[in-house]
Formats: sequence, structure tokens, C-alpha cells
Amino acid sequence: MAISSKALLRMRHYYSSTWVIKTRRRRLRRRALLWIWVAPLDYQLKNGDIVEILTSKNAHGPSRDWLKIAKSSEARSKIRQWFKKERREENIINGRISFEAELKHLGIPMSDVLGTDIEAALLKKTSFGSMDEMYAAIGYGGFSAQKAVNRIHDEIVKLEKQRKEERAATVPVDNSGATRPAVPKRTKSEQGIVVEGLSNCLVKFSKCCTPVPGDEIVGFITRGYGVSVHRCDCPNAAIERRKPEERGRWIKVSWGTDVKESYQTALDIYAKDRLDLVLDVSAALSSSQTRVASINATTTADGFAVIHLSIFISDAQHLAAVMRRLHQISGVMKVDRPAG
Repeated sequence: MAISSKALLRMRHYYSSTWVIKTRRRRLRRRALLWIWVAPLDYQLKNGDIVEILTSKNAHGPSRDWLKIAKSSEARSKIRQWFKKERREENIINGRISFEAELKHLGIPMSDVLGTDIEAALLKKTSFGSMDEMYAAIGYGGFSAQKAVNRIHDEIVKLEKQRKEERAATVPVDNSGATRPAVPKRTKSEQGIVVEGLSNCLVKFSKCCTPVPGDEIVGFITRGYGVSVHRCDCPNAAIERRKPEERGRWIKVSWGTDVKESYQTALDIYAKDRLDLVLDVSAALSSSQTRVASINATTTADGFAVIHLSIFISDAQHLAAVMRRLHQISGVMKVDRPAG
């Protein structure tokens, strides 16, 4: 039965996908209209289906999901080329996230790769000029994070072997025969911490008290993971809680001159619950030029609110300014740094 064009226009429904159509003048993103019903995204056209193609000059480009649906290698190649050219910054971010997630799956932090011999080996084996180039390739689909990690398999195995040896190593504390774990050494320290009596050692910040430059700090030698840095007022570092057999593992540390631009730390806000409280906290952080990692707010049955912040701070002065600004918010009763 023949259907008139007017009847067809009344019966058509938008198809939830888009198509790239070649023209003589330009390549345009076009929306497909499928006759009679709305088809799923992976629907395959059959003989007799009627499709109308609409072009749009204001389209934002293809979707990454197209790579899963495109059937021909030419179509997939064209989609990748678009992402490679138009979305480089986004590709770098997405590629880095994918690469970091792949390393995390193996228990390898990014700090063990970046700026080390492993990074040099990775770039050489993948033929990329820089890590950003590799991230961009992963981001637009021209390379995979799994392939990148597989290229440095030997280096990762060597690193794991080194870690096992470091966890088992000990050094004498004094002439009494007591020992403590040896501190793993690295080619550089990225944390801006000076450890008394040691150089080029692995340093990490404790998550229980999250120290920032300007805090009084103390170091604890962990087994296989270097020196863990605590605030001196952290309950876990309190002298009365230190075990006698671990006395040789507590050492003096201080802030160096090569501190980073920002350090992640935590704050707890106690306030009377009200409308727009979290919005006012966000505005205060924004006005103090403070980058936020996370905000978690909970309320109590008696009408109070507790907001846990994870933020990036440059030093103790910056932190003090942020805390003063948060104290000024209506309803806020206390702003505290959690520890222990």
C-alpha cells in the first residue's frame, strides 16, 4: 500500500541516534527519523524501513558510544579522528583517568610511574613523545590503558620485587640489638618533606590528620611504605600512645623548601541545619580560591548538620583563612580539623 508524503510526516517518530552523512561541501551531523516506531540505538535497518535524514549546523559532534555501534573500520576511524582533533584537552583528562585506574587495579600508584625510569620506558615502548600524547590517544580510543600498562609489565614486576625486599629489610636502631624497618629510597621526594638523617626516602602523608605546610609534624617509619608524616597533635602520634618496641621508628621530619602548590586536607563543619547551608559553604570556599575534592553533608534528628570537606590547601595560613571564612557563615558553630 502506497503512503503519501503527508501521511508519512504524520506517522514518523524521531530515532534516538545520529548519523554522519557525506556531502559535496562539508561533513554534517544529521539526525535520523525512523518510520512508525522509535528504535533502540543499535537497531539495524531492514528492507522496507523508511528513514528521513535531517542536518544540523549547530550539532556538538559525535558521541563516543558510536564507536561501539559503527560497523565499518572507516566509520570508526572518522569518529576517532574527530575526537582526536576537537577534544584534545578532554581526551587527556579521560585518558589519564583510565591509565590511573588500570594502574590502581594492579596496586601501583601513579607516583611510582611519573618522573621515573618506568615513565621513560613506557614512552619509548609506546612511541609517544610525552605522557599527554599517550593520554590523548587513550582518551579518543586510538590506544588503550591496558595496552599501555602491559608495555611496562617487566618494570612493574621489578617494582613489586623491590617493594617486597623493602618490606622485609630492617636496620639496627642502636647497640642494643633492636631494629626498625628500613626506609625505602627513591630518586626524589615529591612531598616537600625533609627527614632527619635520611635522604631521597619515600614519604607519604597520613590520612588520619592530613598535615599541610606550617603544621608541626613528626614521622613514623612504616614497613615497606616509607615515612608516614603525622601532625604532632594527631592522637595516633601522641607520645603516650607510642609502643616501647616502636620507639626507634618515630623520627624527626620538617617541611622543606620544595613544597607543592597544594595539599589535600580535611575539615568538619558543625552547624544548625537550614536551607542553603551547603550552598553558602560552597560560596565561601569559592571566594577563598579553595579547590574542593569532596563535600559530604549529613543531618541529625535534633536539627543539626555535619559537613565533611576534603579540600586542597597551599599552607597553614591559607587553611586558617578558610576556617575563619567558614566560621562567619550563619548557623555554623564549629569548624574543626579531624585527627586520629
